[in-house]
Amino acid sequence: NITTANPLEAIFFIGMIGLTGWLLKGQHYLLAPLPALGIVFLLILIRYPQFGYYLIIFFIPFDAIMGALGIAEFLTISKFVGIWLVIYVIFRTFIDRASPFDLKSNLWPLLFYFFIVNLISAATSDYTLLSFDNIRQLFTAYLFYTLTLVFFTEKGFRTTLPTLVTF
Repeated sequence: NITTANPLEAIFFIGMIGLTGWLLKGQHYLLAPLPALGIVFLLILIRYPQFGYYLIIFFIPFDAIMGALGIAEFLTISKFVGIWLVIYVIFRTFIDRASPFDLKSNLWPLLFYFFIVNLISAATSDYTLLSFDNIRQLFTAYLFYTLTLVFFTEKGFRTTLPTLVTF
């Protein structure tokens, strides 16, 4: 029944149908199944977001290889999954009206001061583009640290991560 459908699901499915139709009518018709597979993948990540975190860890070496070869340096699977996980954490925080995640760490004040010092240093540097690219990389590392605090459990540390790294 379309009247009782979730609006977010309806937007996903309408977007998927539109993108699939656009791919079918062009010369890239072989890529037409990708929007449907992408929606299924995103729905799996909504249900089990920790799989996305492990997927990021799994793809880190492959991203380095692709970056060294000059292939898809900016758009990688791990970046898409990371952005999706950050959006998921933000929405979960707003929906639950409080942080449902344990983000307590003694490192946050020190990391904040370090970020401020780096920001001041980048603003006063002679090489501002390179400096702000390093700030972007530092911010990405902070986001990954936050995702680690959100999704990493003791079981994941003892069983899943060693299996994933050695695979």
